[in-house]
Amino acid sequence: MKATYINRGETIDYINHTETIIEAGAILDLKTRVGIAGTTIFPKEMGSVHVVGVFCIAKDNSSVDIGDILYFDGTQLTAAETGTPAGWAVEAAKAEKKEVYIKLLG
Repeated sequence: MKATYINRGETIDYINHTETIIEAGAILDLKTRVGIAGTTIFPKEMGSVHVVGVFCIAKDNSSVDIGDILYFDGTQLTAAETGTPAGWAVEAAKAEKKEVYIKLLG
């Protein structure tokens, strides 16, 4: 059996199967992890989605310590084990902080 190299896997090609434009920077739920739209992706077209990297993303009012696993609940990140695993915090963030730096799961 042989494998054929495609790319480094930092971004993936993603077809927008919805009728809605996906804006660059949008968080996409990929079932077992999230990705970040690297470009605006029009309906029925292909665009890039980042699946590795560190991003600044809105979070709920939970406190976060460096290394905590974070989840995407459909609108923001949470430390509660609900939603889709998104990645881990690369900084601590108090409850009142609105955003956190997160390393995507990849």
